[in-house]
Amino acid sequence: RGEMRAVAVALCAAAVGAGRPASWAATRPPVAHRRAMVACDGALYAAPIPVDGAPAVATLEPAPEILREVILALFGSESSDRAFKRDLIAKKTAARDHPDERGNRFTYGEFDLDFFCSLLKAARPRAGETFCDLGSGCGRLVFAAALAGYEWREAVGVELLEDLHALATSTLRTLEPIVAHTDEVRLAPCTLLSGDGNELIPQLVRSQGDKPAPWILFAYSTCMPSVGPYLCELSASLGTTLPVGSRVITTDKLLVSDDHGPWRFALRATLDAPNFNTHSSTGYVFELVAKEQAEGNAEHAAATGGGGGGVGRRTPAPGSAMVSRRALMRAGAG
Repeated sequence: RGEMRAVAVALCAAAVGAGRPASWAATRPPVAHRRAMVACDGALYAAPIPVDGAPAVATLEPAPEILREVILALFGSESSDRAFKRDLIAKKTAARDHPDERGNRFTYGEFDLDFFCSLLKAARPRAGETFCDLGSGCGRLVFAAALAGYEWREAVGVELLEDLHALATSTLRTLEPIVAHTDEVRLAPCTLLSGDGNELIPQLVRSQGDKPAPWILFAYSTCMPSVGPYLCELSASLGTTLPVGSRVITTDKLLVSDDHGPWRFALRATLDAPNFNTHSSTGYVFELVAKEQAEGNAEHAAATGGGGGGVGRRTPAPGSAMVSRRALMRAGAG
């Protein structure tokens, strides 16, 4: 088995080039977390609701060794020359195809592998669920999820920048025949889509039938705009599209819930960990729950003293479980 693993990793490295660590390092300061009060098209949005007590504090664990070896062989590390080149490709593609866009929407970054796998574990994947990376870039985390040993229905990547999507599809063509000839590595079915997630994700959910299984969606949201309606629109899009029971993982930004909608985002877990692009980040794991479930659990938690605060639990900051009707709240990274 050890020889088989070595062969698989060597083939991946030979197919795409091994790459070497670069001398450049991230120079941006650590992300500063703050709560912002903003109006989102006149709708009232509430802060995330801790369900059944305070959200759990997840544990940072190393990614499985074989997964790490294959991903490093395919892509290099987050600080490698190849990662730097992909960043340049993203900048050029965004400038060419979306010249009118402003802000950080198309900022490229490659998320820490251990951090990602730990957040994925905290989301508690179940057999038959779909994984999706919203803004999947070169497909790195899609393939990491597909190689992580979970019984996914499929692992999906959605990327707006066509040149990055082309890199992902090329890598998938390299990876599939390699893993097909080894028992050491198993790759879940992968689907890579190019376009706007607001259009593609609803189509894919509908294609899974009348009662699709929940999804686990990851969004590397650190550089998503903190000012304006973007996060509110993203939250509303995911809340109205994904099946109830789905989990959404974000970084450094909180999703928000529509007070008048039939759904809520319940904050299930958090994790603070190192991240190459930002020095450190906070990951959030939300569960999409029906409004009645969220309200019932919140009332139960209040009646029993909150149910949180024990070992491995984080007590929410004051005001995080409810919001004044005169305030519109969401979180942003400065």
